Amino acid sequence: MARQIPIEVARQRNRILRDLASEKKLAFMQTFVGKPLETITLNSVGSDHLGEYTEGLTDNFLPIRVKGHHLPNRWIPTKVEKVSDGALSGIAI
Repeated sequence: MARQIPIEVARQRNRILRDLASEKKLAFMQTFVGKPLETITLNSVGSDHLGEYTEGLTDNFLPIRVKGHHLPNRWIPTKVEKVSDGALSGIAI
C-alpha cells in the first residue's frame, strides 16, 4: 500500500501502546487493594514463598491468587491484599 508507516515507527508506536496498557492495568488492579471481591476458584493450585494458594478470577475477570487450598468452581469472598506478578493476591473472608 502506498504511504505506509515505516516498520520501525510502527514497532515503536506498538511498544509505547503496550507499555501504556500495562501501566493502566496495574493502576486499575491497585485500586482493589484492601477491598472485598467475589472470586471464582479455578483448578490450579500452586505455592510460593508465602505458602499454598489457589488461582481464581474475580467477578470482574482479574486474575487472583487466594491463600490456601480451595475447591475449584466455587464463589468465595476475598479481600485483596496486594498486586504482584500481574495478579491480585488475597485471602478468603
